[in-house]
Amino acid sequence: MRVFIVSLAFAALICAAVPLVAEEQPSAEKLMDDLMWSRGPIGGPFTLTDHTGRTRSDGVSRQADADLFRLHLLS
Repeated sequence: MRVFIVSLAFAALICAAVPLVAEEQPSAEKLMDDLMWSRGPIGGPFTLTDHTGRTRSDGVSRQADADLFRLHLLS
């Protein structure tokens, strides 16, 4: 009886894990196709560490780009 209960519990664990394994990643071909035809979201928020060791976010980077563009317009 004990072997039956252990076997049943093991089978239940395997059945519960099947949906996690069944979810597949899109192929490289599909990802590139979506990228080239603008079918999906690309990018997202990020943080990087600069050469001084400070953490920079994409918002700071965009602000710096806007500042450089303004300086270019003023010159």
